[in-house]
Amino acid sequence: MKKHISVMAVVVLATLLGVGVNVSPAALSDIENLGKFVFFQNISDPPRMACATCHVARAGWTFGVSGVNLHQVAATGANPHTRGGLKPPMSAYASFSPPFQVSPLPFPNFPSGFFGGVFWNGRSEGADPQVFPNGATVRIGDEVFQDAGGAFIPGLETAYGKYLGPVAEQAFNPFLNPVEQNQTQLGVCRTVASAAYAPLFEKVWKEPITCEERLEVNYKRIAVSLAAYQSSPEVNSFSSKRDIALKRELDGIDVDDTPGQFPLKGLTAQENLGHDLFYSTLANPLIVNGVPKITNCSLCHANTPPVIDLSTVPPTITPGDTGVEPEQTYSDNSYHVIGVPPNPEIPGFPVFNEGLKTHTGLDAHLAAQRSPSLRNVDKRPDPDFVKAYTHNGWFKSLESIVHFYNTANVNGVTAASFGITECAEGIATEKDALANNCWPRPEFPNAPLSAINIGLIGDMGLTLEEEAAIVAYLKTFTDTATPKKPQPYLERRPGRPQATGALTAGPAPSKPEAPLTADSAPREKTSGR
Repeated sequence: MKKHISVMAVVVLATLLGVGVNVSPAALSDIENLGKFVFFQNISDPPRMACATCHVARAGWTFGVSGVNLHQVAATGANPHTRGGLKPPMSAYASFSPPFQVSPLPFPNFPSGFFGGVFWNGRSEGADPQVFPNGATVRIGDEVFQDAGGAFIPGLETAYGKYLGPVAEQAFNPFLNPVEQNQTQLGVCRTVASAAYAPLFEKVWKEPITCEERLEVNYKRIAVSLAAYQSSPEVNSFSSKRDIALKRELDGIDVDDTPGQFPLKGLTAQENLGHDLFYSTLANPLIVNGVPKITNCSLCHANTPPVIDLSTVPPTITPGDTGVEPEQTYSDNSYHVIGVPPNPEIPGFPVFNEGLKTHTGLDAHLAAQRSPSLRNVDKRPDPDFVKAYTHNGWFKSLESIVHFYNTANVNGVTAASFGITECAEGIATEKDALANNCWPRPEFPNAPLSAINIGLIGDMGLTLEEEAAIVAYLKTFTDTATPKKPQPYLERRPGRPQATGALTAGPAPSKPEAPLTADSAPREKTSGR
């Protein structure tokens, strides 16, 4: 918490003074710096892909090639003859997801019955024991804190235990995936061991990195270091317009009648209306000209959604978050089915990704995908840059996806008011659907958890002006701070500072230098995002 606030304080000061954001490298700890070096280095076979290739900070920590987002959506692998099968999810704020677990609340809260974990299907559980071990990724545990004899190395677990979990276990996978970085544990280990920053590994883990003995432990330590960087205030800066406006009220800089509550003085009337619509649920409907507006956005996109108790008559609804939480990530970290149309341009079409079912094996979880954080949902390097939304990237704009949430039920009153129908066969892309004022059938029209069929979305009764207000509010979640790639590592010596990266509001990072690789170890079984 303190780290996030310290970054925010600098951002607010910079905003007040009208200068760019430049946070000191001291904001990162040694293990965070180690993870950052790994994150930005091309560790792949051939050496043309880094973690930062698919998770580009200036593009909101997802894929940074506009043309790919517009069509193929899935990233081409280090091997240029391979492609992934899903949109790269945002890596920022993923560290706020808890381990995969059973929901303590009955249906309809967390309708899948589970929450937590990362990847679109939650298979990076970070749970001990694992909930669905047959569908989960490799678990990382206390072995990373032990020496070769099994004794705990003093201080490591206390310092780094907080980085074990879903993000560390996620970081284990892309290096080894043939359609992503296409490396081996040995190749990754040798690349890090031969890098200029290798002394930082020994400083962090209290042992030099060795790749012939204890290969898997050191590979897991690399993954934990990546998790540390992705948990840092540099990646999760909470520096958006919404954050700045909220903090200015809490600090007494902007004074109004409701300090720290909406409407915020630092947001426009349209953005504040978007907030009110975003949080309008049965627990807290927004009345507009005598008409209740219920969007249910915050049922999935809030850290703590409203709680619905069906055991009472009438049902009892306890309000959840209101949007003023300092570390709001706008995700319940659970799994939902919103009825996304098939994307004919994504690799693998016409076979559709089955979502959470591929992790749990349960038919009830067909098509359920993890609710992404909405932070940086509009962050892009330039106004013409195209972003892709949802797991298959069918949507190319916030305006389109909000319109879908409002009108996706083609048999509903709202769709009828717009003249929207179900698309005829052959109308498949977002561009063609919008041109023909229709929505294609979902990938899985009869998915058990379909939010359209249940009635949670798709018939909201919003006007175009109200849709635009929600879009304006979503755009206030864009972080103003953007990390640069690290400068070449220099061992810390008296009188000479260690060079690392820093936050910046300036130019985009350049392509990382490619290292040597090795591929003498066998491939591990992998799967897509």
